Amino acid sequence: MSDKPFYCQGFALSQTTDSNGTEAMRVSVLDEQDRPVKTALTPYLNRDRPKERNLLLSFLPPLAPHSGPYDLRFVQSVDKFMGPLKDRKTDDLVVTPGRGEGAVGRIELILFVPKRFQDAKMVEKPGMGGQRMTEEEMEKYPPPNGYQGLGWIGLDRKPNLPFGVDIYLEP
Repeated sequence: MSDKPFYCQGFALSQTTDSNGTEAMRVSVLDEQDRPVKTALTPYLNRDRPKERNLLLSFLPPLAPHSGPYDLRFVQSVDKFMGPLKDRKTDDLVVTPGRGEGAVGRIELILFVPKRFQDAKMVEKPGMGGQRMTEEEMEKYPPPNGYQGLGWIGLDRKPNLPFGVDIYLEP
């Protein structure tokens, strides 16, 4: 954290041209003792990318300088978001953490796929780094019935640079 209070974090929402819109979204923030941090969500327009749907997560009160770490979880379910994965058995999942200053300590990408795809896997996108999450790390994310979880983790990621994986399904 910086020497200044941390007031908010912006998100560009995932979307696809095939989707009818977001089905569900959850945001939660926990402090270093796993206590919930009070927040508020506000939609906003990014003038540089007017077609993006964005949310601003405000911390109430702002996070104190040199406090933390904090666990921010942003979960979004989008109808038909992984269409190419279903149709071609391959797709990618990429996030770009927007941030004013400092590295993002930890990014976890989690995807649930039907169990019939036993050999499904996440592979590093060239040059983006990271590693497959262990079974122990994945225990925090129980999959829905009939699904299995895939996870990829990146540590100390530079802000405003993409981080992601290629995904392959093999039934």
